[in-house]
Amino acid sequence: MIFNVAIVEDEKKEAEKLEKLLRRSFDGVGQLCKIKTFLSAVTFCEQYRADYDVIFFDIEMPDMTGMEAARFVRERDEKAVIVFVTNMIQCAVEGYTVNAFDFIVKPINEGSFAIKFDRILNMMKKNTDDTMLTLNATDGTKRVKVSDIVYIEVRNHHLTYHMTDGEITVRGSLAETEKQLGANNFGRCNSCYLVNLKYVTEFHGDYITVNGDSLKVSQTKKQQFMSDFAKYLGGGAC
Repeated sequence: MIFNVAIVEDEKKEAEKLEKLLRRSFDGVGQLCKIKTFLSAVTFCEQYRADYDVIFFDIEMPDMTGMEAARFVRERDEKAVIVFVTNMIQCAVEGYTVNAFDFIVKPINEGSFAIKFDRILNMMKKNTDDTMLTLNATDGTKRVKVSDIVYIEVRNHHLTYHMTDGEITVRGSLAETEKQLGANNFGRCNSCYLVNLKYVTEFHGDYITVNGDSLKVSQTKKQQFMSDFAKYLGGGAC
């Protein structure tokens, strides 16, 4: 799983400091992330896509405030974790109107930031089961819940997402998709299939039943797949 992070901050030095702290924090827990910085709330809203796991907003910005931008986000995404980075603590009450998760006071203190980061990361992990994924399908762009993916099949450089309510086909790499979805309890049973472990209902010889479909488990993948499944049953991330 790769967490998508947005920083909306009009002061370049402050944005760079926050990005540095975030990269160090994500690296420290071995978690992949993509961070994009916007020096204008207007630009952020113009380019906005509802695929950020966490958004850090400065409140005081010209043309559009962070609070206004946060309202824009909440109209389109109920799950994104919103954090305000500000010296305007009096805005805390207003922040609850957009379901802000936390506030970080400027100037940022590295010690207190580490504590905040742990809370933010835990919240993002709680949201992962309903994480939305953007798929550029052959019949148009689609947004799907990761939790609704049953398994993914690769054939001739095309990925077929077998969903709870149908199929979606896109071009892509199963290896890259595996990296992206690994923290959401997916396991590779062979070179062709990436399986959502919560839909595995039966093991029978070298085959598993996944939401009614029978998929072969290769000898080279069997040990790792069984380990992943055992961790899943035990409540751990794979």
